[in-house]
Amino acid sequence: MVRLIYGKWYDIFELFVDPEDLGHLGASRARLYLILAHKHKVVQKFDCRKMYEKISLAMKALVQTRPSDYYVAEPTDLKLEAERVARVQYLDYLLNTRERAALNFVKSHYQKKFNRDPMLDKNLIVFLGDNPKKRMRWSGASGRESQATFAYFWNLWHQI
Repeated sequence: MVRLIYGKWYDIFELFVDPEDLGHLGASRARLYLILAHKHKVVQKFDCRKMYEKISLAMKALVQTRPSDYYVAEPTDLKLEAERVARVQYLDYLLNTRERAALNFVKSHYQKKFNRDPMLDKNLIVFLGDNPKKRMRWSGASGRESQATFAYFWNLWHQI
């Protein structure tokens, strides 16, 4: 199609480029570039494909990336992302056995006390650091969160 439309005015050179040609082993999708040189305004001094081969050899000597090179997040960034995901969706597998038992107790207590599903209360926040049978810190009765560190709260509304 490009030749049909532009072939009258341009010399067209196809250049197949693979990221591996330039030392990037972490990417695998090859690309096709078309170089259009105006027949009356451009003087070609080099063969595009041969120039690409020379550049490719030089780049391969300088750059050799691997898939692991593309992961640049620091441990702190990974932890922050995990915390963000945990706030957005309730991830049961992150809870230990004691926390899971505490959560089940709170859910049951909420259901009995308010006669409604705790999972439908988007403002219900529970502190799972304590034993709720002895001391329950939650927003269920007051509608406010307790003074406990927010990192230990789980918003029940987001449970999958």
